[in-house]
Amino acid sequence: MEPSVDNAPRILILEPDNKVRSSLLRYAVKGWQGAAVSSTSGTLTDALGDPERLKSFDVLLVGCDFSTDGTAENATLQAIRAVAAEPRNPAVILLTTKGSEYTAVQAIKSGAFDYIPKTLLGREQVLSAVQRAMLHRKGLLGARGGTVTGVVRLFGYDMRRCLATRDSVSVHVAFSAERAREVVLKVLHRGRGSLSRDANFERLVMEFKLLYDINDHAVAEIYDFRVTSQYCYIAMEYFPLGHLGTKLDSKLPPRDALRSSTRSRSSIPPAWFIAT
Repeated sequence: MEPSVDNAPRILILEPDNKVRSSLLRYAVKGWQGAAVSSTSGTLTDALGDPERLKSFDVLLVGCDFSTDGTAENATLQAIRAVAAEPRNPAVILLTTKGSEYTAVQAIKSGAFDYIPKTLLGREQVLSAVQRAMLHRKGLLGARGGTVTGVVRLFGYDMRRCLATRDSVSVHVAFSAERAREVVLKVLHRGRGSLSRDANFERLVMEFKLLYDINDHAVAEIYDFRVTSQYCYIAMEYFPLGHLGTKLDSKLPPRDALRSSTRSRSSIPPAWFIAT
């Protein structure tokens, strides 16, 4: 299915390799009737030198070679952080050479919308990434800051219900296909800025670090921590009767107190113990 004519994007291609740049230009021009596409061998740092022209685009397709510098201080990643600091700037889709899982995480943390290794680069990958970036950008420009909006969709999870929302964080019960059980997902809804400047992201990382190594039947077990182009989330154990703190507001029946103190981690935990 061809992308909608009504959503023809304005795309800037920044790619030093002539062959790759020609392919990207062909994908974009043929993919959207009426698309405005510019192509250059310049860098993202160069593009930052003309901020008004940069804002005239919806999406940047940026080539990046990690063969000489795969650290968070890579010049392209630094430029992405500068782009992400201004909400009116376009979304960045990074097209990489010699990348790794580490560089992918660093790119997303820096503010890249998507990360595609050039070995996997093809028409469908490019068009899909640009379409998703356009939808994400449209939603962000139309939404009020600091609120959770829309439906959360995460691969491998069937979202069942939302337990709570606050600022840009929401907590959900979801069915995990991998674990064949319900789990709790604490989800940070990403904005356009760099995650390195997001206090909620730092708190999420700290929570993961503090809870991951704790093996206690009164504390929810941590299963997973992921960063995607739209969300950061922690997957953890679900105890269906709620938070222990609400139980401590009143006296705990002796039978329940005794049961909770004697159960081992291998048995079914008290259903109202949960860390959120």
